[in-house]
Amino acid sequence: MGDQQARRAPRRAYRFLEPCLLVQLSRQPAHGYELLAGSQECGFEGGSSDSSLLYRMLRDMDELGLVSSTWDTDGPGRPRRVYAITRLGAERLRALMEELRQTDRILHVLFRAYDELAADTE
Repeated sequence: MGDQQARRAPRRAYRFLEPCLLVQLSRQPAHGYELLAGSQECGFEGGSSDSSLLYRMLRDMDELGLVSSTWDTDGPGRPRRVYAITRLGAERLRALMEELRQTDRILHVLFRAYDELAADTE
């Protein structure tokens, strides 16, 4: 069962990473490293496995037209890709947030039911 849980965790994280990135990009365009650091406000740790997940998500979002990307060659060091949210991405964010709000309501009811059950068994 431990192996199954380990395989499922990235999929759950992947689901929450998309709206996290879209929220950040709604504030301002950013490159991947900035988005990785900003993802901590959504509860992501920002480790190396998170970075590969983040960059894969950004590529997928770019291909779907949820974000656009350009190369920043003005800064020091290597060129970096800068991402910005598109109109389609803003629409997707609204839909995702409504879905997550519904999930939040369901989870709160479930937690309350469980807490009452746990209180009754103590």
